[in-house]
Amino acid sequence: MKKILSILIAALLVLGLIGCTNEKPTQATNEQEQSQAQDEVKDEVKEEVKEEPTTKTVEFFLVDEKRQVTIPNDPKRVVVIGFDLLDIVDALGYGDRVVGTVDPKGALFPEYIKGYEDVTSVGSLRGDDLEAIAGLKPDVILGGARTFRAYESLNEIAPTIWYSIPGKGNPFEETLYDNITSVASIFNDEEKAESIIGELKGSFEEMRSFTGELGNPSALFLMVTGKTLALYSDDEESRYGFVFNEFGFTSPASLKEIENAAATHGNSISFEFISAKNPDYLIVIDRGVTTGKADIKASDTLDNELIASTNAYKNNQIIYLDGTPWYLGTGGVQGTKIMIENIMRETSN
Repeated sequence: MKKILSILIAALLVLGLIGCTNEKPTQATNEQEQSQAQDEVKDEVKEEVKEEPTTKTVEFFLVDEKRQVTIPNDPKRVVVIGFDLLDIVDALGYGDRVVGTVDPKGALFPEYIKGYEDVTSVGSLRGDDLEAIAGLKPDVILGGARTFRAYESLNEIAPTIWYSIPGKGNPFEETLYDNITSVASIFNDEEKAESIIGELKGSFEEMRSFTGELGNPSALFLMVTGKTLALYSDDEESRYGFVFNEFGFTSPASLKEIENAAATHGNSISFEFISAKNPDYLIVIDRGVTTGKADIKASDTLDNELIASTNAYKNNQIIYLDGTPWYLGTGGVQGTKIMIENIMRETSN
């Protein structure tokens, strides 16, 4: 009996030792797995909290000179000098970041851009109130074409991006889309830009189809200031050359007949010239009314026998444009829609 008991005790001791021996590798393995899992979690956390760059570089052309500025990656305080650019910022949905713009309570401010009455005025479209702009401490300044002469002064206050105007040697659609894409990239919202551009492309295609159905009618594009008439040609360098090259009209006046086809303010012409060309349409900007300096309306200036002899007059095809998007804010989103609507509404009457 004692022998059997001794054997049982010895057997239990052996099993106990074996059990202890087997536990050690298991514990070590568990510790390795736990350590590895902790390391993986740490790596994931590091990736999640990895900071995005705080700044980015934006390239652009100041007329023909390539420039670049460094701006905050997500600017919160933006000064916008240009109705076209404010129109774009507004359409993209970032109007709440605009701390300064062109005289938002003034008579020239576009009626189609809403909600900026309480934003600080930074002077005229030329960006001339440098003190007001500096006081706003902007992260970035968006400068329209008219700020060209003030660019260096503006850029000393805050990084300034200059935008060329669609037209006047710049293909209208291409420049418009480039500007929308550039402004969107400032706010890291290229997706919204693509949506807006897609909608505008549809509007342009509809308009060209419409003028095409009319047989690409002839037109003279006039700017009337008081009793003064100025003609814009179909030259690519002309401020409103896109009306012929992209909108679907043809010009009855050859470039040889025009002294300076690319003149910024057009070429002075006579009523006799208009009568002789006898266009299907007269497309008119009333500059006096648009700038609030009208002593006589364009419709009164054009009310005479020579104009009455044209097909445009006889067929009630004198188009008086909304001067704000055509003259003061060319190249915005809502403004461009109004421009297209002007053409399509008036030519369909």
